[in-house]
Amino acid sequence: MSDDRMSKEGAKEAELGETSSNVEAGSCGGKIKLMEAVGQSIGCTIKNLYPLLLNSVQDDMALLVKKWESRQALKSLKFLIL
Repeated sequence: MSDDRMSKEGAKEAELGETSSNVEAGSCGGKIKLMEAVGQSIGCTIKNLYPLLLNSVQDDMALLVKKWESRQALKSLKFLIL
């Protein structure tokens, strides 16, 4: 069982080594494809995280508005009492 695992890990390392050497020693087209893939990956990550970030910011703003409204209400009550 451990032999299979080691052979799989070795195959993965060999693939990674071949890929990196091909990119380093390869043509400009290979480097451009790699850069495009990285750019697409970053774009997808931003595209997926943006709605989550937006919702978080909207929730934070709503909480701040509620706190501000409660403070304003307390100030007006304090004014009415005095």
